[in-house]
Amino acid sequence: VIAVRPMELVYVPAIAMASLFLFLSIIKIADLTMKNLFNVFLMPCNLLLAYAHMLDATATYRAITVYAYSEKHVLPSAIIAHLGPWALYLAKFAVVFMLIYVLDVMYKEANTELRGTIKLVAYILGMAPGLRDMLRIAFGV
Repeated sequence: VIAVRPMELVYVPAIAMASLFLFLSIIKIADLTMKNLFNVFLMPCNLLLAYAHMLDATATYRAITVYAYSEKHVLPSAIIAHLGPWALYLAKFAVVFMLIYVLDVMYKEANTELRGTIKLVAYILGMAPGLRDMLRIAFGV
């Protein structure tokens, strides 16, 4: 018997959005010392990139904690084993923050096409597993 859980299609994106607001709040606090950093993270492509990874972290967190799924990849499995599933949010936050900071602050004048391509790849690497995991738990697979 397959248990269909359509409310996961509401819960996961809503929790991901809340975690994105938390992500932006932390950056806003940091912006008190580093001027104009917050504006970089408000660019639409950067918001989408951060949301994609928060969606992935949320879907993975819900799958592991609520439905007893397990992580298959080595690095996230190690993070979860040592710190718990909530640590995925911290790992995603750190990676997305560093990526956006390096591309849009440190190398602001560099090749914009290459920066855009790197962001697109990073977006896909966050959104694809996030959507897959969300749909898997919603459809009970």
